[in-house]
Amino acid sequence: MKNEERWIPVPGYEGYYEVANTGRVRSVDRTIRVNGFEQQRRGRPLKTSLGRDGYLKVTLCREGRRDRRSLHELVAEAFLERPALHEGIVHVDGRMNNAAENLVYVKPAKERLDEFLEELERTERVTLAPSELRLMRSAYEQGTPLRKVAERFHVSENRAWNAVRHHGKRVERI
Repeated sequence: MKNEERWIPVPGYEGYYEVANTGRVRSVDRTIRVNGFEQQRRGRPLKTSLGRDGYLKVTLCREGRRDRRSLHELVAEAFLERPALHEGIVHVDGRMNNAAENLVYVKPAKERLDEFLEELERTERVTLAPSELRLMRSAYEQGTPLRKVAERFHVSENRAWNAVRHHGKRVERI
């Protein structure tokens, strides 16, 4: 089966954690020593958290040391063949999908260009034409939900609200 979940040990954490081709990480069943006594620990899926860089992270622990790692890096290290040159990893369809088939190694220049274009797209401001403002107001006044108006004109809901509320004023698109 093509989409079958496969688990393999996390490189450097063999016997502690496993990573799946679907982008999940789990601890494995193991015996640990606590205050001189052995205890059995059952494996469990690890929780992820969103890092400041916008990528999902997991915390791996071994021998009292914690290591916070990007989930996409763990999946790529385990399931993708790394090219000879040190290259970065990009997500094909968004940072939240950490499945192996969504990850690709790319050259650093390409990675930086993609990030630059993504940032430009987020911050680019374009003034809406008066005809667009009239169409937005008309659609809203005819009962089209504000979210749909915003999607149609590729603006945020806040910008769409400003456009339908402030007649005759210039509104910028984000």
